[in-house]
Amino acid sequence: MSELTDLRINDEKKERVRKNLDLDEERIKAAVQGIKDWMELQPHLPKEDDGRLERWLIRCKNNMEKTKHTLDMYYSLKTQIPELMSNWNVDDTWAQELMNQGFIIPLPKLTDELDRITIFGLYSGVEDFEIYSVCKTLLMSLEIRMCEDYNMKDIIIIDFKNITAKSVLRITLPAMKKFVDCALKGYNMRIRAIHLINSSPITEVLITISKALLKNKLIDRLHVHGSDLTALHKHVPKSLLPKEYGGENGTVTQHDSAWKNKLTVIVIGSLSTRKRIR
Repeated sequence: MSELTDLRINDEKKERVRKNLDLDEERIKAAVQGIKDWMELQPHLPKEDDGRLERWLIRCKNNMEKTKHTLDMYYSLKTQIPELMSNWNVDDTWAQELMNQGFIIPLPKLTDELDRITIFGLYSGVEDFEIYSVCKTLLMSLEIRMCEDYNMKDIIIIDFKNITAKSVLRITLPAMKKFVDCALKGYNMRIRAIHLINSSPITEVLITISKALLKNKLIDRLHVHGSDLTALHKHVPKSLLPKEYGGENGTVTQHDSAWKNKLTVIVIGSLSTRKRIR
């Protein structure tokens, strides 16, 4: 496993995450068993991996009822929104085309607050892309993280450097609503902040779409930055960011190549056969 895609954390950080939620090993085992017992009584739900159930419990802030509701929603969304929650074969044409168009990079190091940073952007010259393919790939990344990651919240960085007026027109409200439902309701993604960097007048289009989809508390967590990333560095340490963003943690190309290789190996080899990475 490449160190650029290794989301595993050490025992000290894992204990900090648990302590923040009033959890320890014994309480986690009891909670996971309780969830498994409940799932056995739900004929529409399959068996789940203990590690994934623990991560859902973490994402639901140690709330058993919310965890059950989120699990039920996750499997319901697989049926209700198959265009995003199925056909995760990265050998298919849609995936191969998208891999040459942009990057979705969960960075390997957590912040001091134990948050995971993910960066999204397009490569230069890309204007014609399929928004459903982008959303599907983002969810594939979340699926891998449900098997490996262990964090408190998420920090999203969207780079507008190569996002043009034509490419923004590819972003549709129905597609984004489906993605938001999957990410926030199915995976219970908890967002600390969304940073829009290298912003331009086009950025306002995305903000308008976001206001139609997100609750006010998430809208308040939107931060808009120009090409001067000084303000971003006040929120996200340089040591965690790629060099292109004034950081010290590899390059976008290195991270992107490693993650695309990981998607190919894990999504085809593990997720398609229901084997889970712990």
